[in-house]
Amino acid sequence: MIDLPILDAQPYPSKYPWYDVSQYLRKGLSPFAPGSVAASVDGNFVHYSFMVLVNRVDPDLSVHYLMNAIHPSLRVAANGSTTGWFSKPDGTDQSHRIEFGRVGWVAAIRFPSMGIKMADFHLVSLTMTGPRSKP
Repeated sequence: MIDLPILDAQPYPSKYPWYDVSQYLRKGLSPFAPGSVAASVDGNFVHYSFMVLVNRVDPDLSVHYLMNAIHPSLRVAANGSTTGWFSKPDGTDQSHRIEFGRVGWVAAIRFPSMGIKMADFHLVSLTMTGPRSKP
């Protein structure tokens, strides 16, 4: 059993619980709504569903990480990636590659080389399924 808060708005919480993993967000990031930063385990797979608000005045958001680490039981077995949607304050959206590291980090690795920082956006959303690391 994973010792994290379980979200209660789900049909089968005892079989495939979704865990609130918002405590792993970097400083300056917060869940869009209760339960909007979640992860679940289904056998050999781990699923992520994130909708994150960005505090654009926080100086710590010059970096490109959403999380530095996540619970060991919710990590991917190999580095993977997905497309994240990044919303700007003017209402425009951009898609960027988000990578998941097997040691638990979640980041937009290419941001620094593109001259982009997390504080350029106000909302980030993504979903991903990957092979689960052995807990």
